[in-house]
Order: sequence, then structure tokens, then C-alpha cells
Amino acid sequence: MNFKELLWRAARVAVPLSVLVSGCRVSLKEPSSADACDAPDPTCRNVTVQVVTSLPPGTTLTEDECRALCDHVVCSSNYLSPSRCVLASETEVTCFNYCDMPGRPPTNGRLPDEAEPWARMAWFEAQSAHEFEHLATQLEALGAPSHFVSRARAAAVEERGHARIAERRAGRVVTVDDTPFRSRTVKQLAFENFLAGCINESASAVTSAYQSDVLGDEDLRQLANEEVGHAEFSWELHEWLIASLDAAERRELAIAGERKMIAMHAFEEAPGDEAGRPSNELRRAQLDVLASSLWRPALAALLQ
Repeated sequence: MNFKELLWRAARVAVPLSVLVSGCRVSLKEPSSADACDAPDPTCRNVTVQVVTSLPPGTTLTEDECRALCDHVVCSSNYLSPSRCVLASETEVTCFNYCDMPGRPPTNGRLPDEAEPWARMAWFEAQSAHEFEHLATQLEALGAPSHFVSRARAAAVEERGHARIAERRAGRVVTVDDTPFRSRTVKQLAFENFLAGCINESASAVTSAYQSDVLGDEDLRQLANEEVGHAEFSWELHEWLIASLDAAERRELAIAGERKMIAMHAFEEAPGDEAGRPSNELRRAQLDVLASSLWRPALAALLQ
């Protein structure tokens, strides 16, 4: 089975599989108006974890303290870390974070204040175009093979097309601000590509494939096939990047990947999405297929 067939098979899972998340106990809740998430932003989730501390409830912790307490249950890496955390009681800390964004997460921060799913999709697709442009620039600076640079630039063009497809369905044009290019080391790019590319892009491609099946739209079918291509590109780039990592760095990457998988399983989508996205139960079944077929074998390979 090739990569494209595998992702389409994951999208068409008919019988939900049981999803068991081990290694931590987390409690997710919808943001309230008093939360740092600035509700009703649907990409923000609060995670409450058990801690032991002598600090009084309501204390806002430092960035280092947040990372120490929250990194293992939120979308954590050098680029995705808790935005804020506050002691909820003597034994609990609430971690505020933006998690499980489709595709490569944006570097300029926040989703606009709107709940309409097609406008959200257009915003993410336009953001992804900027991220692929930055990736092409970074790969060129690192002396990567030219075909990687070309594929990143081609993906940026395709993402702009995806944004236009979503904008037509939303009936509006979404404005996205670009951010200045930020140079990364090979190690930083390896982490970013594995977490945001191999894991996030693969899951995003499966969602796109599912949407195209549910809605029966040829534009969405083309979008889904291109998203599958972006995910495949991430996996090919992964092999080139990890060749420069030592054993300790590869182990660190495997741990970050495991944490990311846990966070994605714990995430809850808002119900009633007319854009054709899968239910939470079905989405977790799709993630099970990706985990068994792609992600866990990749984690095992990093530890060899």
C-alpha cells in the first residue's frame, strides 16, 4: 500500500476504534469568557493537570514553570508551547494553549474572531502558504536538495488555491498577515517538520479526504489529493533532516512526537460542523490508523 492509499484508507474508516491514551491524565474543558483563550476561539483549549506546589491558587507561573508542568499534555515542541498557565488550586494547574491546528501551525499567532468553518479553513490554508514559502527559504539556506526547495514552493502555490476554494464556500475573502522569516537550525527544522508536517499534515490530509467524500465536491477532491502530497513531502523531508541528528536528539524527537499524538487524541472538535469534518469519535479512529501505520513505526525508527 502506497502513502496516498494509506491516507485515503484512514479517511474512510467506517467502524470507530477504541482509543486508549496512556501516560497522563488530562481534563479538557471549553474556554469560558474569563479564560486566557479569549473564547469563543475554537482552536484554544485549556488543560488541567495535577501538580504539587506551595504557591497560592491564582498564581501566574513563569514561562519555564509552564513548560515544566504543561509541555507533556499540550502540543509541545520548540514552536508549540503553553501560551500561559495559572494555578487553579493547590493541586491543579490550568495550561492555556492553541492545539491541533490543521496542517502547519501559523507563526503569527491567532485565528480571527469567527466561527464559520469555511472562513477558518481559508485562514489556515492561506497561513500554510506563508509557512511553505518560509520552509523553501530555510531549506535553500541549509543547502537542502533542490527538489525539496521546489516542492515547498509548489506547496505554497497549492495552499493559496486551497484558500480560494474555502473562500468561495465562505462567501468572503480572508485576510492573513505574513510574518518575517525566522531562521532555524537543522535540529529545529527537523522537530518542526516531524510534528507539524509528518503528524499534523498527515492528519489534515485525512480530514480533507474525508470532507471531499462527504461533500462530493471535485474541488475538495483536488484539494485533498494535494494535501496528501504535502504530507508525503513532509515524510520525505523527515528522512533527510534526521540524518543530521545524533542519538540523543532523535530520542528527544521521538518523545515530542509521542506527546503530540497524545494531545491530538485528547482534542475535542466543536460539534455541528457543516464543513463535512468527521465527528470526534471518527476522527480518533482515523488517528488510530495513522498511529499504527505511520507514526508509531516512525517513533520506533527514531529510537533504533
